Amino acid sequence: MFPACGDDDDSNDNANGNGTQDDLNVVYEDVTQNPQVMAEENEIQSGKLFTIESGSVTYNDGTVLSFVDYGRKFQLDFQERFSSMIWDGVCLYTLYHDNKTYTVVNGNNVLPYALGKVRPYVFNEVLWELTYKQSEKYDGYVPEDYLVKSEIIAGKSVKLYGEKKEDGTQQFMGGWNRILFYNGDADSSSPNTLVAVSIKESYSGSFTMPSGYTTALSFGF
Repeated sequence: MFPACGDDDDSNDNANGNGTQDDLNVVYEDVTQNPQVMAEENEIQSGKLFTIESGSVTYNDGTVLSFVDYGRKFQLDFQERFSSMIWDGVCLYTLYHDNKTYTVVNGNNVLPYALGKVRPYVFNEVLWELTYKQSEKYDGYVPEDYLVKSEIIAGKSVKLYGEKKEDGTQQFMGGWNRILFYNGDADSSSPNTLVAVSIKESYSGSFTMPSGYTTALSFGF
């Protein structure tokens, strides 16, 4: 729903004053080469996901994200799937609570795999801020199409970055301390919208396998 890298040919649209989604794609692609944006992404890729040391966030679909050491260890509990993921910095465990089994992934290259699982809950704040600032410099920029607003979400002031779609609907995305707090429709009650409903700014979980679970599958990278 939000920008992915577009074709270079789309950049010609900027001079036409179209204010299209393609314009924002081009800006996004340019901004990804900014040193500040690259530094933020390098931190995330190294395992430092968030900018607070520990915490626990509950979302409106019942998912709970808990982490310590800035996200270098994390746990995701999925209420709808009755399962959990635990990343202890070495192995990624997926627990299936209905039959008390688990899979484990390890190896020298497991970190990118683990990051892929938690990435939907990571918000690149620097990237989005610079993308929207840069978009204002394009000839095709239409303020009504690229929306920025602030809302109180889970007790925190969160800047939301949005766009107006061709059908007139609006979609927004935003976070706090690189933790995703909002992703979806302008209507926070929409079933398509993920919203943080509460956060605890400290967490002291152990990120270890609970007893009574048996291995269903083990593989490595």
